[in-house]
This record gives sequence, C-alpha cells and structure tokens, in this order.
Amino acid sequence: MKKSKSLRVPILLKISSLFVIGQILSLVVFLVFSNNYLVKKAIEEKKDSALASRLALMTSIGSEEGLIQLSEDSDFRSSVHKTARWICQNMQFRYLYMYTFDEKNSRHYLICAAADDEDNKIANEHFGFGSIQKVEKLYSAEIEVLHENSKVAYNVIDNDYGNVYMFIMPVKDKNGNVLALIGADFSIDNILKLRRKQLSFIILINLLVFALELAIALILIRQLVIRPIILTARRMNRFVADRDISFVSKKRIFKDEISDIENSFQKMETDIFDYIKKIESLSYEKAQNTAQLEIAQKIQNGIIPEEMNISGRGYDIFSCMHPAQEVGGDFYDIFNITKEKICVVVGDISGKGIAAALFMAIVKTVIKSKVISGNRLSIALNEVNREIALSNPENMFATVFLAVLDCETGELTFANAGHNAPVLIKDKVSYLETDQGIAIGLFEDADIKEDSITLSSGEGILIYTDGITESINSEKKQYGEESLAQTIDGVKTGSSKEIVNTVVDSVQNFTGSLPQFDDITCAALIFRGKENHKILSPNMTSFEKIKNTILLQFGNTERSRTIIMVCEEMFSNIVNYSETDEVSFLSEKKDGIYSVTFTDNGIPFNPIESSVKERDFEELDQGGMGIKIALKNTKEMLYSRTDGKNVLTLKFEVDVQ
Repeated sequence: MKKSKSLRVPILLKISSLFVIGQILSLVVFLVFSNNYLVKKAIEEKKDSALASRLALMTSIGSEEGLIQLSEDSDFRSSVHKTARWICQNMQFRYLYMYTFDEKNSRHYLICAAADDEDNKIANEHFGFGSIQKVEKLYSAEIEVLHENSKVAYNVIDNDYGNVYMFIMPVKDKNGNVLALIGADFSIDNILKLRRKQLSFIILINLLVFALELAIALILIRQLVIRPIILTARRMNRFVADRDISFVSKKRIFKDEISDIENSFQKMETDIFDYIKKIESLSYEKAQNTAQLEIAQKIQNGIIPEEMNISGRGYDIFSCMHPAQEVGGDFYDIFNITKEKICVVVGDISGKGIAAALFMAIVKTVIKSKVISGNRLSIALNEVNREIALSNPENMFATVFLAVLDCETGELTFANAGHNAPVLIKDKVSYLETDQGIAIGLFEDADIKEDSITLSSGEGILIYTDGITESINSEKKQYGEESLAQTIDGVKTGSSKEIVNTVVDSVQNFTGSLPQFDDITCAALIFRGKENHKILSPNMTSFEKIKNTILLQFGNTERSRTIIMVCEEMFSNIVNYSETDEVSFLSEKKDGIYSVTFTDNGIPFNPIESSVKERDFEELDQGGMGIKIALKNTKEMLYSRTDGKNVLTLKFEVDVQ
C-alpha cells in the first residue's frame, strides 16, 4: 500500500495542478473577452433605449408645432419635462435633454430632466429652458448625426456632471432637416455594476462545474490508469525471476491505451527471448557486412575521389563528396568532351549502402559514355533513362543534373533529370530556372529537356545534392535553400574551391555535433572568360595592356582616363610593394558597372584599410594620397585574401550601352 500511495499521490497532484492552471487560464481569457463583450452589449442596448426615449419624448411633444409650443407655453413645457423625467427613471438614463444650435454653434436648451431629484434640480438650473451654452468644438456624436445622417451616435463624457455615455439623436422635419437634437446620458457606473454582477455569477457556476469535473476525473484516473500501471510495473520488476510464468491480463470492457500497454508487455516477453536467440547470428552477419562495406568503400573512392579540383583556360571547377555511411549513393564526374567543352555531372541515387553504390557506378558510367559520344544532353539522359528503366529489378532511380560549359563563349548547356535546381552565381545569387524533369529509372519515357544560358566571366553555378539543403540541426530546422544562397553570396567572387569549402563548412557548422544523415555532394563551375583576362609581369611596362583594354572598351574619353588613372595607381602599388611574381587582370562591364579585378600572390595588403587619416605631406607622397584618390573615383572598392592571393576589385559607374 505504501508503494502505491507514493506513486499515485504525485501523479494526482500533477493532474490536479494541470486542471487548476487550465481553469485559471480559461477564466482569465474569458474575463478579458467577456468584459469587452458586456460593455459593447450594454452600449447597443442603450442605443435602443435612447431611440425609444426619443420616440416617447417626441410623442409627448407632437409635431414641429410642439417644438414651437415648448418655447411659448410653460404648462406644456412642464408636462413634457415630467414625461422626460419619467423616461429617465424607467429607462435608467441619468439625463434626458433637447437643444438646438444657432449659427455660432451655441447650444440653446429647450428641456433637461434627470432621474435623481438632486440631479434634476441642477439640470433645471444649468440646462433648463432658455439656457445657452457656447462651445468651441462639437462632439463627434453631434457631427455624426448632423452631417452623416446617423440615427444615433455616442461619446464617452467625463465632466463635472458625471462619467457617462452621451447618446445624441436628431429630430428632423418631413424634408429631413434637423430641427433639434435629443441627448440621453447613461452612467458608466451602471454598466460596471451590471458587468460585475454577470461576471460573478458566471465565475461561481464555472468553479462549481470545475470542482465536480476534477473529482470525477481523479477517481477515473486512479481506477482506470494508475492502478493498472502499478500492476504492470510490478510485473516488469519481476520479469527475470518470473520469466517462466505466463501472465494473463485482466479482460477489460473497453479497449484503451492501458490495455494496450498490458498486451504489449506480454508480447514483449515473447519477443525478447526470440531476439536473444537471434543476437549471435546477427553479430556474425554484421562482421561480414562490415568487411564487405570496407571493400566497397575502397572501390567507390577509386571511382569517385573525395575531392577534385581542376582548372583550365576559361574555367575553374572544384567538387567534393562526403558520404553519410561507408559507401554513398551520391556521385559526381568531370570530364572533357572536346578541347573547348567540359562536362560536370552531379547525381543522387535513391537509397544508401552497397546497392546504391552499385547502381551509382552503372548510372555514372552510362552517362559518361553517352555524353562523350557526342549526343545532345537531353538525348544522352533520355537514352540513359531508357536503358536503366528496362533493366531495373529493384526499381531504384537517380536524380541527375548534367551541365556542359563552352570555355570559349561561356555558353552553359544543361539538362535536369529530377534534380535540385543549381545555384546561379552572379552579382545577384539566385536559383537557375530549369525544367525539373523526371528521375532516371522511373519510366521508360522521361522526356528530359535541355536548355542553355550564357555566362559572363566570373559567373558560374553550384550543383548540389539534397544532403546540403535538407541537413537538420539540433532544433529540427533544415539548412534550406535560402541559407545556401546567402552563404554563396558571401563568397561569390572567390574561386570554385573557396565556394564549395565555404558551403560544406557552413552546413557542418549548422548541424553541429549531430551525425550526418545524408550524403553531401556539390560541384562549383566558374567561367573565366579569356577576352578581358590577362596574366601580366609585375612591372609598369605591363600596364600598357591594361590601358589598351580600357581604351578599347570606352575610347579616349574623360571616363576612360579616370579609370586608367585609378588602375595605374593600384597596379603601381602592387608592382612596388607586394613582392609578387605574377599579376592577373580581369575586366567586365555589366548593367552600368565596369569592374576591374587585380589578383596577385604577394604579401597581404588591404588598401581600403590603409586610407589616408592624419599624415604629413611626405607620408602622403608615399602612396597614401593615391589610394585616397582611387577610393574617391570608384563606386566601390573590394578586397579579399583568397587562397593565399590578394584580390582587389574596383567598380566604376559607366553609361549603359
């Protein structure tokens, strides 16, 4: 009994606490919303009362002639006043009054009555017949009924005569002209009293119902939940000692989670002993599988290296693959079709393990043979798909993105077989618009299409598998396409190796210590146009090539002379101070911006951080003034240290042609 109590009491206390907290929260929410509702409801009711009071008052006055008679006949006025006061007393209005306006917006009171004797006396003294009240500004309710054709409007008024809701209603003639206004004031205190009374009643009923619900719930929980759990726990504690004894659970009228636990425990007993018998055989099989996986891993590393970094005239490519298991289903390939054209393939095989690796080797080999034979990319992938689909007993499939770069023109031809859209690396990083296509191996007729774009120098694409964008961190949040684009945007001017390594590092930092759940593969292809790309000797004689390139682009104009002046200053700094043995020059004009990039392998030097501060004239003559002039005459100056090289980019605004 002591054990059962020590278990039941804490559970019941927790359940009771949850009930109480839930009830308190529901009451708080109810009070917040019901308060506004009751106030609004009271206002609407008083609007109706105000309209009824106008009808009753106008009935006692009669027609337009009755309004005239109010000012002429004191007996008639006294009779109307009694009627107004009777209305106040029966409809709970504090004041009821009628007045007109003159041209100066002064109120001329015809009658004013109150429910309370003292208030009525004050009302007759201050707002009785003939009283005039000059006003600087009309109430919004008066404006609404005078100019917006409203039957009734109200304002909340807090003055010497009380804190009230003031309802204003027009009195009109047959032509719709406003002859006078009737005001009915309702005390806010009455609304508050009504609200408190209703809320008190609701809270009392709610608490009584809650107490009854809690008592019933605790009794049922004790009998139907806690007690069966205690019995099952005792059986678990004696599982080993009583393993030869068969237990039969008590039959229950209703099937619920508790009965499922009891039945599951009985099944667990049988399953555990069956599982123990299989442990030895599984251990032996695991040892064999481990040996096979090690062999498969060595074979796959021979087919697909962990990294591949190649560059040539007009291109720069870096790719890598990090399998999630010993062998992976991702793959990539880079090969030349002709001297001018180079092909990049990235794919993702369904599944993992040895089967996926074997399927990957087949798909990779067939794709390369079809592309090298000279087929168009769409034809090559469609033929690969047809061959795979006809001999695919395991119904495996592969998503593939295939791209071919013409290193002379920058034309990039590509075809997509159900793969992720690559990232297009330009000044503005975005995702390449491409026909999604169908994964290879699903259907014989995939109808994969191809498309092409033309890249400018320095532009390219990053092809990746979903192991990057679908990586998950400890908060169960995916890395996502937006994070990938932002990461690439930060290194878009770097080399293909820098781009890929930055992406992989970003993903690994994102996932932290969590194990990698999917293969990570990506390849960056950057077009390096040769027309405005020159390798120069580090001497001022070489600057003539830079000067001629700029003059060829813009002619001998004031703008070109400014660009030449800035480039000469920065080239002179590189030649004289960097200790480099080679300088690379690259220029490009796009969207009204002319970019010039110098790359050297000299000592690190950031000219942007070396701008002129407070220096003597002799110090300025040593190059600081030239940097200041360069900064002043460029739209933007960018510096980075990439792969052991200084990369300086100067951007100039030019006319768009």
